[in-house]
Amino acid sequence: MKIRRVFILGLNGIEKYIFLPSLLCSGYYLIYKIIKYNKNKFLYHIKEENYMKILLYGCSLTFVDLLLKNFNLIDIQLFSFFLLISYIIFVYSDLNLQKMEILYESIENRILYTYVSSFQLNNKMPGKP
Repeated sequence: MKIRRVFILGLNGIEKYIFLPSLLCSGYYLIYKIIKYNKNKFLYHIKEENYMKILLYGCSLTFVDLLLKNFNLIDIQLFSFFLLISYIIFVYSDLNLQKMEILYESIENRILYTYVSSFQLNNKMPGKP
């Protein structure tokens, strides 16, 4: 009998807490993307930087949407609409960023090139003090 009560209480309360893990993951991903953007800001081309900002807007819309839903400030229809909009923004910017990596060099190669050229300017060898 006790197992049945716990199951029913868990089932009734699951709607309130189902969005919390998604909220934490989207917040972590947003912070990761902001840190990565600020770290590599000077390496982006102008169009690439604009698409990266659009990607950040999509991630932040997802985070705000989950935050509002977690506090029950919006209903499920508005939540789904904002989630769809943020998904479209995210996919659009991500596909354009991938196209930019094909047209230009990838961001990893540009970071490596900057790292090696800074060593060459200082007359140092990588790996040696």
